Amino acid sequence: MTNLQIRQGKVFGSLEGDTVRKVVRKSKHLFRKWDSWGIDCDFFDEMVEAGAKVLQILDKEEKVLYTIEMDEEWAGWKRDWGWGEQYFIPRRYFKHEDFEG
Repeated sequence: MTNLQIRQGKVFGSLEGDTVRKVVRKSKHLFRKWDSWGIDCDFFDEMVEAGAKVLQILDKEEKVLYTIEMDEEWAGWKRDWGWGEQYFIPRRYFKHEDFEG
């Protein structure tokens, strides 16, 4: 079952079983200063409370799937750059694999 999380007309991601999926385009969504993916803090915290264990970020532009455990220790940052408070998780902490699609 897919549970899309939509706020203010924007899709934040979906919860499928214990996996949160977020679809991005690297050229638009990668925070280059920290080579990190940003994820809304409230959304992330709500997904953990709902039982999510895995975060998958699918870069449709470069066709790469990034995967990390939701409770994994990562040296991320929490900032608000005008789109609401976000956690920034450096790409080096993710497992990544190519995908077709």
